[in-house]
Amino acid sequence: MRKLVELNQEHLVWVKRALTGVVTEPEGTAHRGAIAGVDMAGKTGTAQVFTVGQKESYRESQVSERMRDHALFIAFAPLRSSSSRPASLHSVKR
Repeated sequence: MRKLVELNQEHLVWVKRALTGVVTEPEGTAHRGAIAGVDMAGKTGTAQVFTVGQKESYRESQVSERMRDHALFIAFAPLRSSSSRPASLHSVKR
């Protein structure tokens, strides 16, 4: 079921600017993923496979590879298109 969601255009401009900064700003978490000549935006994140207790620390070296946190990056381009934009989700292993 599709449902149209109305968004405040001022908020949408702010969100697009923030997502663009993730890729284009030197301190952006996906700055190294920028592609020259491609006007893109994105979001990075981490997916946890299991929960670490509040008084415990996460030690990657002590966790089996398949149970380690997954780094994620989703991007879309081009930014200035009036039609739909393709998006790509990447899961990164260390």
